[in-house]
Amino acid sequence: MRHTRIVVTHYGGPDALRVVEEECPEPGDGEVRVQVLDAGVSLPDLMMREGIHPETPRLPFTPGWDLVGVVDRLGRGVSGIEPGQMIAALPISGAYAQYVCLPQDELVPVPAGLDAAEAVSLVLNYVTAYQMLHHSAKVKPGQRVLIHGAAGGVGTALLQLGRLAGLEMYGTCSLRGASAVSGLGGIPIDYQQLDFVKEIQRLTRDGVDVVFEGIGGTHIWRSREVLRPGGTVVAYGLTSSLRGGRLASGRQGGRHRFRAIAIFGWYIAGSWLLPGRKRVIPYSIQWLKRLNPALFRQDLIALLGLLQQRKIVPLVAQLIPLAEARRAQELLGDGGVTGKIVLVCSGCPLLTPERYKNGTRRLTALDASDDAEPELHRKREPVMVLWMTRDNTNSGFVDYFGGGADGMDNRSLVGRTSNSDGRCTLASCHLPLDTAKDRRGATPVRSPIIASVIAVIRRQLSRIDGLRSSRARHRRGTRERSRLHD
Repeated sequence: MRHTRIVVTHYGGPDALRVVEEECPEPGDGEVRVQVLDAGVSLPDLMMREGIHPETPRLPFTPGWDLVGVVDRLGRGVSGIEPGQMIAALPISGAYAQYVCLPQDELVPVPAGLDAAEAVSLVLNYVTAYQMLHHSAKVKPGQRVLIHGAAGGVGTALLQLGRLAGLEMYGTCSLRGASAVSGLGGIPIDYQQLDFVKEIQRLTRDGVDVVFEGIGGTHIWRSREVLRPGGTVVAYGLTSSLRGGRLASGRQGGRHRFRAIAIFGWYIAGSWLLPGRKRVIPYSIQWLKRLNPALFRQDLIALLGLLQQRKIVPLVAQLIPLAEARRAQELLGDGGVTGKIVLVCSGCPLLTPERYKNGTRRLTALDASDDAEPELHRKREPVMVLWMTRDNTNSGFVDYFGGGADGMDNRSLVGRTSNSDGRCTLASCHLPLDTAKDRRGATPVRSPIIASVIAVIRRQLSRIDGLRSSRARHRRGTRERSRLHD
């Protein structure tokens, strides 16, 4: 069986990403082969592609820090886990693929019924936010915090978790992200128009207790200025090394894993020499996970529980097919993304709906061959499904909305899909409601408005079919009369 993965062929820009099709990997002893459903796209992916992240592998490599998938095959010596079980993992690299083999102890079970795109948002972004809040800063209710990049993946996670912790929150963001920040309980500060140091002093008089600093460089020292005496800057990133998704220095082509971390360490150490009872502490999710893997597992399970209770709802900025990973990284590098960009890597055969944000659901129709399509044709109400055809397979992801309320037809579906090759075919099929349920029993979203539109379309199609039949009968009668007359 073959699968697709993304490979970085050289250190540099988005053009370094290549789509590769190859044989699926086989799990070794103690390993599990995972069918990746969704993989996250993050700034560390871009830094690794440029060759400056401390975790950058040697070429060629497959990027991707975080994933959610389904157990596909077990290696020798693996027990306590079953094929078909949904799991999450933080492999640091390798997630941009349809299949990946991972050690069993890297896998964290995901509760049934959770959406893969929302769940994958927790693995890197929310665990980072949770651990910085509760292990690094040890925040207490009523404290003030400043979050840089508050509209991004980690920023929105900090806002949601900070609200649960009872914090007073301020967040730097662009004007475009201000509504998202305020909607999550933060007070937005437009860093493009305002000096955040002066604005914090104006708003709070005496500063904040904690700053979550993902920018790095001299920005760490400026963040220190807004602290109250005894306050803390938690430094966890060096995004200032990127500009427009590329190296700010303009240099490229090499693997310089320790250059960025040396600069990062220099600014942290320099801050200790400055006067005042204010401290700067570093945070690294990968090193904390290596030193205490049980803590990572415990925190991720706690977050999955909060997601299951809907106490947190990750913001998914966009779903993009795996083959368009280059476009996903370009979007993230351009900035202004609110929430998490997610790559759709694989899906279950035929049409498997999964819950998705804002009450809609997502259908995946990957690797469903044309031979399987007639199974969908049943003697039920017709529905229109938009299929993506690629190499004789139905490929891509489908957003759909189901009708059914106040007597509306429950079996109404409308599908929408996209893929890199852009070739679509529109098909009409008969899909019973039961077929539109996934293994967890989820049912389509009911939308009376869309159901009404579909009902109108059906009536018009029925009238057209009736007119065509009438005209055909008329033509047959005319030909018969002509023949008799002759």
